[in-house]
Amino acid sequence: MSSRIQDDKDAEAQAEQQKIDNMVKEYFETGGKVTVFEKYARSEDIEYTTGWGKKRKKTPNSDK
Repeated sequence: MSSRIQDDKDAEAQAEQQKIDNMVKEYFETGGKVTVFEKYARSEDIEYTTGWGKKRKKTPNSDK
């Protein structure tokens, strides 16, 4: 019985892959292009203002 379940999953995966392949083929047929950039290259220098994690809450007696 588990073989039948695995066969169903394989069939679903193949159908999904076929769907993706058709979309990619259509994209290229309509003039779509893929741009390959240098590794770790950025198109802009972005200033990040947020950090990792939460900020601590201020306590009423913060002057101690």
